[in-house]
Amino acid sequence: MSFPAGPPTAPPQFPLGPPLAPPTSPPPGWYPNASSTRWLWWDGAQWLSPAPGPPTPETQPTWFPTIPSLPLVAALLGIGVMIALTILSRVTELLPETPAAIIGLVTLALSTAGLPLTAWAASRRWGTRRFVRDIGLSIRWIDVPLGIVGAIVLTITMTVINLITYAIGLPNGSNLSDVAEQGRSVPLFVSLFVLAGVIAPVTEEIMFRGLIQRGLASRFPGWGAVFIQGTIFGAAHYLPSEGWGNLTLLVSLAVMGVGLGFLANLTGRLGASIVAHAAFNCFQLTILWITLG
Repeated sequence: MSFPAGPPTAPPQFPLGPPLAPPTSPPPGWYPNASSTRWLWWDGAQWLSPAPGPPTPETQPTWFPTIPSLPLVAALLGIGVMIALTILSRVTELLPETPAAIIGLVTLALSTAGLPLTAWAASRRWGTRRFVRDIGLSIRWIDVPLGIVGAIVLTITMTVINLITYAIGLPNGSNLSDVAEQGRSVPLFVSLFVLAGVIAPVTEEIMFRGLIQRGLASRFPGWGAVFIQGTIFGAAHYLPSEGWGNLTLLVSLAVMGVGLGFLANLTGRLGASIVAHAAFNCFQLTILWITLG
């Protein structure tokens, strides 16, 4: 092999343009590989730990695993839907009985089907289109005892809050006041156990600890998303009929929302928070049934 004789030529000269903007990168987290079904961990500078599918116990800690987040706009969509449903449900208190009943049924249908559909639509639009993975809608055997313990802790915590507010002279509000006024009605309590003990824990956990909390986590790292969604969860239960009793009611339910968000962060899924939510609601209804007797 021969090379041309003579001195080496100088590198070509190009005019200097404006300085380039510094490169940007996504925040650390799990991201899907577009060319396969594998997931990769981005630490802010490089890709690490390829794993088949979403993060598993083999690739992450059992407790407080890294949870894939949704963009903030997904959380804003969920918050907007909750505001609309809250306003719609409160309007019924200002209307005559028949229109109020019709709007109440519409609100119930929208909350029962609308909350999961909203989360599903957000997963399709901004997530990986894997609804169960994006929202964390899965359960394991450990979630049952963990959720029951969580419900006990929440009950004790909220009882302490009510005792403190009573001791300092603040009125205690309740979202079961209307139920108590109707007495010990078997059909009413059966429907409440179905709605509050089965349907609401699933739909509300999908919305608050699934869609909203995971959407907020993309902008508010750490426990910021947990506390913000808990506050929103409490505010969504505002009842005009309770007056100043809402102060205690909303603080208690905000604490409950934070506790359920803690369970979701602890396990990386919604199983434990769904069990805790269902057990707490059923316990409250059982206590009310006993006291009305």
